[in-house]
Amino acid sequence: MRILRLVPAVGVGLLLSTGVARGQGTSDPLHALSLIVGVWDVDDTYRAASGTESREVGVRTCAPALLTRYIECVTRARNAAGREREYRWFLTFNAPARRYELLAMFSNTSLMLRQTIRIDSTGLVWNIRSPASVNDDGVEQWSGAQLRFEGTDRAVWTGFRNFDTMPITEWGPSTRETWVRRRNP
Repeated sequence: MRILRLVPAVGVGLLLSTGVARGQGTSDPLHALSLIVGVWDVDDTYRAASGTESREVGVRTCAPALLTRYIECVTRARNAAGREREYRWFLTFNAPARRYELLAMFSNTSLMLRQTIRIDSTGLVWNIRSPASVNDDGVEQWSGAQLRFEGTDRAVWTGFRNFDTMPITEWGPSTRETWVRRRNP
């Protein structure tokens, strides 16, 4: 296994563990992202910067897109008040920058969030970071997440954020989302 030091355009260092181009036995770097492909039931508890907590349940469908250059995940969810929201993620391997990336867009805000993904050597833990600050509920903050696959049919996304320059190990939780893969009847 090689460890490459990569520097994103925004200036935050990123370490990317690589097997065979992180393809877990294949030369296709997108293979490392294939675990996310499928249909998932999602249950998300979100804590806004104001401290308000909300819950949202829905379905996430992840499939190859744009001639298999990306994996697109479309999530349709509804909160306890019945309000619907849709958001999309586009995941890829950025070959020139030699890193995994995620672009997220949401129906309830014009925010587009670009993040980097570091996948551990097992392929089951994805550390996701925003290389720049975002504005959430009027508060500028940095954010990150960890997606941990508990086998092939269950995953937990834990989001974190801070409100100043505190180290990531001290960031407070902002999201806890469980994913359960749907099975064909």
